[in-house]
Amino acid sequence: ENFDIAANEPETSFDEDEIAELRQHIATLPDNYRIPLILLFFENMPYSEISEITGMKEGTLKANVHRAKHILRKKMEK
Repeated sequence: ENFDIAANEPETSFDEDEIAELRQHIATLPDNYRIPLILLFFENMPYSEISEITGMKEGTLKANVHRAKHILRKKMEK
């Protein structure tokens, strides 16, 4: 399973343990970061659809996804 945690960077592959760790970290994110991230990367929804579901503007969604990925990168480095 692949999870692109870095925007505009090569796709990063994780092993099963890393995926489990990543999912645990995702679960700790606030809803405004976690929900868009899950819908975007695990459900492959476009920002426009996520915007309709969450009621957030697309710009806000993109900023929240960017922040969530930054948080996850830091947690995965530890």
